[in-house]
Amino acid sequence: KQAMWAAQVLGMEMLICTILGLTMFCQGVVSCISMYAQSHSWGTGSDAHYRLAFKWMELVFAADNTMWVVNSLGLGLLSGILWQVQPPKDDPQSGRELTRGLVSMSSLLSPNEKEGYDQVVEQIANRGFRLGALVRFWERLLDGQVMPGFDSGRSLTNDVVRRAIIPESRVDHGGFALATLWSSTETKPQVMVTHNWTNGFGSLVAAILADALGRADFHEVAAQIGTGSGLERVQAKLGSKLETTYWVCAFCINQHASICAGFAPEPPKGTPEWAVWDRRRYDSVTGEAFGLCNCRVEKVLSHTDARCELNKFDDMMTHLAWQVEGFTQLIVVDDVFDVLYRAWCVAEIFEASVLGMESRIQVSSQDAVDLNYDKLSLLDVRQCTASSQADKEMIMAKISDVEAFNLKIQELVFSEEMGLFAKWVGGNERSRHAGRIVRTFEPPVTSLPQADVRCWALLIVGLLVVGSSKTMGFLAPFALKRAVDLLSRQDYLGLPWLAIFAALKGMTQALNNSKTAVLCFIARPMGRRLAGRLFAKLLCLDLQFHAMRRTGEILRKLERPPRAVDTLLRALLFTLVPIFYELVVVFFLLLSRAGTDVAATVLFT
Repeated sequence: KQAMWAAQVLGMEMLICTILGLTMFCQGVVSCISMYAQSHSWGTGSDAHYRLAFKWMELVFAADNTMWVVNSLGLGLLSGILWQVQPPKDDPQSGRELTRGLVSMSSLLSPNEKEGYDQVVEQIANRGFRLGALVRFWERLLDGQVMPGFDSGRSLTNDVVRRAIIPESRVDHGGFALATLWSSTETKPQVMVTHNWTNGFGSLVAAILADALGRADFHEVAAQIGTGSGLERVQAKLGSKLETTYWVCAFCINQHASICAGFAPEPPKGTPEWAVWDRRRYDSVTGEAFGLCNCRVEKVLSHTDARCELNKFDDMMTHLAWQVEGFTQLIVVDDVFDVLYRAWCVAEIFEASVLGMESRIQVSSQDAVDLNYDKLSLLDVRQCTASSQADKEMIMAKISDVEAFNLKIQELVFSEEMGLFAKWVGGNERSRHAGRIVRTFEPPVTSLPQADVRCWALLIVGLLVVGSSKTMGFLAPFALKRAVDLLSRQDYLGLPWLAIFAALKGMTQALNNSKTAVLCFIARPMGRRLAGRLFAKLLCLDLQFHAMRRTGEILRKLERPPRAVDTLLRALLFTLVPIFYELVVVFFLLLSRAGTDVAATVLFT
């Protein structure tokens, strides 16, 4: 359907361009004949010649008006004002599946258990905290009052949860969510923060503050809040925004009712999963093993238990979306984009989209997007990770249609207009990606294969088409001048020159309209050739490279060479070569007619 739609649009646009070219050609022919009639009537002075010249002038006037009308209609059609063909819509069956969102775990419970489930959802939904409380907590971390060995630039969120949040939220032999201790009353959040615990805690805080300040990224804010004086300046800029309420799982979930006394189930030793699990037991800065909490709060970790707080994020989002006007989502993207490969985080992004919530992202800088954007190709929730296999199975059970879920995530990430990274990946960034792809290939060798020779031959043909178009455009005025000079002396040799002028104008317009078609014949084989080289190069890499890559990660890279070739050839054939050619021709014309001084002045100014 999309191919048919694209072919229809392209065919209509080519037809419009052809009509515009023919109209201009006819108008040029009529104007030339009228000029000849006028020059002939001036030489003879007879009434019949004057009447003929006047008739041709009327015809030229009508041709000019017709050309203006046709050009206006062509502009309206090409711009989409007068004619638009909507792209094919998605499969309605997929749309129905997407509107359902994630499946609530309460659907698996009995009516009595469901009542308890809903009570827990409401409890965690009322554990928002004010931004000012987070700033005060960060200030205490900087002063060393809460967590020994804290490093604002290196300590992970997991470190802070284990060594600061859990100890701070313990009360005697019990414990609460830290947000509960920060707020004397129930507080509904205005913003839910989606993040991953392997991200730096300083990045998490900086992203929240940057979002409150309306910044596009949190790099500068992270540098400022690393010192006490910088934090004071940021706090002064926030002003009344310190009263904005947020929901962050690290603060708003009661860690004493879940993870404080242990870690996730241990995977088999020697596996990559075990290495990840083992790293989470130690402080990433000091290397010290985390101490375990010995509070007496009952641990509820089973996802089938209605009292568990770890499986209700989607239900809480739905609850708050109905209860809080303007409830939004903030996605904190770490430097390696790991947040988009965490199953719970992707599920939260999906649920926010289904609920119609506004989603904003915070990244550290444009460089982080440049380095990691391609990693998002073909995101698949089945390849995402979770704290344990049980967590991942629980999340997968919430997804009614995995394929529809993946399609929606792809749309949310890569949509050019509404995607999460739409403002970060524009035309300039796509050009930089194209340049990086071209630079990855080895330089050509002296003995070129047949496919390379064909690509170069097609490129030369394209350059010849552009050069021919510009040459004819330059020669046409000289042919017209020659025709006018001869006809003004009643020399009928001016008629062939007039025909040459009309032919040059028509061929110039035809070549201009055919450049896009020529570009397609050049770009497609060259793009396929580059993609084939890239694929061959990837096959030559060692097994470790492929073992470390996610399923489908390199497929999007294989799709980029054709787009890169198209971008480069358009810049070469439509911009760089014509400008350089015109500059050279004009310089030599001025050099031969006006002298070195004028030619040099025009060239350098």
